[in-house]
Amino acid sequence: MAFFVTASADSHVEMLLGKLEAKFATKLKAFRFLDESNNGYVTAEDFGVRYRRMGFELSPADAQRVVERFAGDGAARVSFVDFTRLYDHAGMTLPPPPEREAETGPVALSDVEKLDVAFGAALAARAGTLREAFLSIDQNRSGFLSAAEMAEALARCGLAATPEQTEALCALYDLNDNSKISYAEFAARVSKRTRQYGGHLDRQQDDLLTAKTPAKPAPPPRAPRPF
Repeated sequence: MAFFVTASADSHVEMLLGKLEAKFATKLKAFRFLDESNNGYVTAEDFGVRYRRMGFELSPADAQRVVERFAGDGAARVSFVDFTRLYDHAGMTLPPPPEREAETGPVALSDVEKLDVAFGAALAARAGTLREAFLSIDQNRSGFLSAAEMAEALARCGLAATPEQTEALCALYDLNDNSKISYAEFAARVSKRTRQYGGHLDRQQDDLLTAKTPAKPAPPPRAPRPF
């Protein structure tokens, strides 16, 4: 049975970091555990769900205070960079919250989300079906996609990505967290990406896709049929 916790934001965060550090080998896995919606960010709702599963009940106001402790006053979500900043100080004095600049428009997608959108668009332009897209990446026909194969596919699509971005992109697809991506996981991520981003790309993402997605080559002219 969950019970309410009445404590400062620092106390909430310190307790959470201690449990995450004991449970997970890397901070990326710890962040993915918190990222309930698997969209690259942790929201107040995500924190509420995870605290509840640990046996604690956070009020919505306290969950928002945890978000702001990671990402700064007025923040609506916590990025991996925000999370790392405090996670690296687990067991020590936590640094003060970062200062945030006022947002003047809709929150844009993260770099990894934008990379995922551009990658999906590039694959769709090159392959007629989801299976063909998967096989175009699975060069060794193992039935699974490795990080190296994903990196090579990004390069073939003309998308520049750092090793860290490639790792984070693979984490979006690797639902079983076993360092390889099955066709089922690949299909599940494509379906989820379509639901998340379909019809909601702002001008920044439209420009990205226009710049990065190669056009389909024109089909060769057909030879005249003999009489």
